[in-house]
This record gives sequence, structure tokens and C-alpha cells, in this order.
Amino acid sequence: MLGLDVLTEAEARQLLVRHLGRRRTDAEPDAVAALLRHCAGLPLAIGILAARAAADPELPLSVLAEEVREAAGRLDALDTGDVAADLRAVFATSYDALDPAAAEVFALLGLAPGPDIAAPAVAAPRARGLLRRLQAAHLVQEHVPGRYRMHDLTRLYAGERASALPAADRHAARHRLLDFWLHTAHAAAGRLDPHRDHVPPDGPRPDVVPGEVPDHDAALAWFTAEHAVLLGAVDLAVEHGFDTHVWQLAGSLETFFDYRGHWHDWAATQHTALLAAQRLGNPSWQAGAHRGLGSVHTQTGRLDDGYAHFLHALDLYRRVDDPVSEAHTHRGLGWVRDRQGRPRDSLHHNEQALALYRKAGHLPGQALALNNTGWLHALLGDHRAALDHCTRAVALNQRIGDLHAEAGAWDSLGYAHHHLSQYAEAVGCYERALGLVRGFGDRYGETEILNHLGDTRLAAHDRDAARTVWQQALRIAEDIGHPAVDELHGKLTGLAGTEHAPEGGGA
Repeated sequence: MLGLDVLTEAEARQLLVRHLGRRRTDAEPDAVAALLRHCAGLPLAIGILAARAAADPELPLSVLAEEVREAAGRLDALDTGDVAADLRAVFATSYDALDPAAAEVFALLGLAPGPDIAAPAVAAPRARGLLRRLQAAHLVQEHVPGRYRMHDLTRLYAGERASALPAADRHAARHRLLDFWLHTAHAAAGRLDPHRDHVPPDGPRPDVVPGEVPDHDAALAWFTAEHAVLLGAVDLAVEHGFDTHVWQLAGSLETFFDYRGHWHDWAATQHTALLAAQRLGNPSWQAGAHRGLGSVHTQTGRLDDGYAHFLHALDLYRRVDDPVSEAHTHRGLGWVRDRQGRPRDSLHHNEQALALYRKAGHLPGQALALNNTGWLHALLGDHRAALDHCTRAVALNQRIGDLHAEAGAWDSLGYAHHHLSQYAEAVGCYERALGLVRGFGDRYGETEILNHLGDTRLAAHDRDAARTVWQQALRIAEDIGHPAVDELHGKLTGLAGTEHAPEGGGA
């Protein structure tokens, strides 16, 4: 929120003089006094009126003061005595001086959610030029290159102007905004995880040009910049009945939220998506939202809730005969059982998943299920079987180019080598995994791998190296709310003691 400092009368006059010059203000003292009365000491109002006057050096300040007075008269019915009402006349004067195209963009910005907006999201011809005109009028601010924000009170006025537009125009404007964010988010999600099964949205409106997301780094940067705006877009879609946009936006945000540890946002948007899918009567989309909720609850340690949501998803996917999504859900159920310390049950789910993937010819799923099966063999003590499964998983992931899943397979290989007392090989595998996850910004995965690497360093009697990597893991875990925070604190506390018996077990 931008500040709303109130200036003294002398400070307000000095600010106006600085904008317009002493010669111009000294020439019309009565007009200056009238303008300052309407500004009520607010820098925002002074800046707007000064921009209006500066745009037309031949405009007498008395004429500008009369415009403000007339605008105030028109808005008397709206005046509630609060500071927002005091500014309406100032806003109206500046708005009335805009050319029609800039005035339309200003009004439509009142419909946009979030703290700011990127220029490409403004679906208007010559959008950047129009935004620059609004900036020259002090109605928007380019606070970082290409991103524009409004003062909270300016936004309120823009919303009032938007409300005066025909309902069909407001609906079309919201549709354009949501199409821009949905299609750009879908493209960005595909860059973050190209092997995930994304449901493609219908084509955007003809007047919408989605943003360009050329690679993984651009996708991560775009999601980071648009994070708050995209949450606002989901709320906007709910409020105005765009339920398809709700579900698809929520799905496009999952990978970013997972990588960056935005657990609350992930859970909230998937719950919203579930309600939207229920309103649409779409059982497949309901299953997808249940699976998303199963993932985020499992990620945050709410294992019973995660299991329940995965079971709901499994039932719905079976009803709609979607064996690949059924396989995905079996992996989710196996994940919960693994976290609950039930590796045999987890292995059973992953073996079902592998069979379904093989029947469907789904190679990314096969690679994931192979890795999971290998990991579970390691937990059950069959480390040779673990090496076999995980080696095949690495090879298959390299064949299809799934770097994220390849990182997981290297981590599992490291775990198996560790338990065969092959510590140098384990360290090499963990380093391969870390190089991959750091390349695509998966902080959750980085925490897991560092935790395992610390175990191996300690087992190899390198206490200093163990301490270093566990400290790195703890910093990330605390930053993103990873459930391993207490475990890592315990390991570091144990190292600090006078005696610590190295353990061969993994995290």
C-alpha cells in the first residue's frame, strides 16, 4: 500500500511551486490557494494537478481551479467527508483531460486485481504509450520497468469510472485480463515442468496476446513477478463466474508454488479450484483438485488429509476411466504411505502405478514409478534392487529429458549407495541431483537432497562437511516451512555434542 502522508500548508505550497515554478504560482495566488484547498495537503493530489497544469503551460491556473470546483460540485452527492471523497474532484479533473483511449485504459485498470499490472496484460493498442500518458498525469506509477501501480485512492476512483461502463464492456475486459494471465501461466508452467500432464485451455480471445515465456528461467521470473497478481486473478475469476479460468489458473500455479514453498497459496487455490470444478459438474477436474490438495497436504505433513484427498481423486479418476491420472494418484498414495513409515504399502501403490503407466505407454510416469519403487526397495533393505530400479529411472529420464525427475532418481541412487557403504558414490549422486534442482529452482527438493548428503558426509566421518550441508538445508527449510526443520535442528544439535555416533541411516 502506498503512503498517504499529509503535508502542512507551507509544505504543500512548496511542493506545488517545485512542480510549476515560482513565476507561475506567484502570478495567480488566489488560484493556487484554491487548488491547495482541494488537495487537502495530499502529495498525490498535488502531483496530479501539477501534472495537469504542466501538460498545458498556457492553461491559466484559475481555469484549472474552476475545473476542480465544477468537478467538486458534480461529485457532491458522493462526498462522505473522508479523504477519498476529497480527492474525487482532483481525479475527475485529471481524468476529464485525458484523451478517450487513455481514459478507457484508466477506467479498465480499476477492474484489475493485484498490487500492480504489467504492460503486456493491458490488452489495448499502444498500451505502453497510453500507460505513459497516465504516468505523466500522475495517475499510475511505473515503479519497476514495465510494471505499473496506482495509489490505493486512485484505484478506487478508477473502479468508480469502470463501474460506469456498460456491463458487457466490463465483462469483456475481465475476460481479456483472465485470458492473458491464464494462457501466459499455462505456457510458463510448461516451461517449469514440461513433462507434467497439463490440461490446455481453450484459445484466448482474439484481442489477447499471451506473454512470451521463452525458457525455464523466464517462467520462474514471470511467476515470481506476477505471484500476487495471479492470486488476485483467481479471486476475480471466482467473483465474476469464470469457473473454468479458476480451475485452470490454479493448476498452472501448482509447480511454481511447489518449487518455492508457497504452501498456503497452493492449498487455498486448489480448494478454490475444487469448488469451481464442483460448480461446473466436472468430475475429472474435481479429481485434479483433490490430487492437488493431496500433494500440498502431504508436502506439509498433513498426511491423513493428504491420503483422504488422494483417495477421493482415485475414485473419481476410476469413474471417468482415466488410467494415467489413476496412476499419478497411486504414486500420491504411495508418497503418503512412505511418509507414514509404511514402505510396503507404498511399494504396492507404486507397483500399481508402474503397471498402469506401462499399459498406457506413459514414459514420464514410468520413470517416476521406477524411481519410487527403487527408493522403497532401499527402505526395505534391498539396496541392490534399489540400484537397479533407480539406474533405469535415471536412464529413462535422460532419454525423455525430464531433469526434475532425473534429480529425484540421482537422490535415490545416492541413498542406496550410502546404505551399501559406498560413500564416495553416494556423494557423487547427491551432487548430480543438487546441480539439477538448483538449476530449476526447486528449493524443497534441494532441502531433501542436502539432508541426505549430510547423512552421508557424517557416515564418512566428515563432521564439518555434514554440518555445512545441514546448515544449508536448515536455512532453506526455515525459509519455506519445510517439515524437516525439527529433524535438521536435531542433527545439528547432535553434532554440537561431545559425543555423536555416526549413523548409516538416511533421512
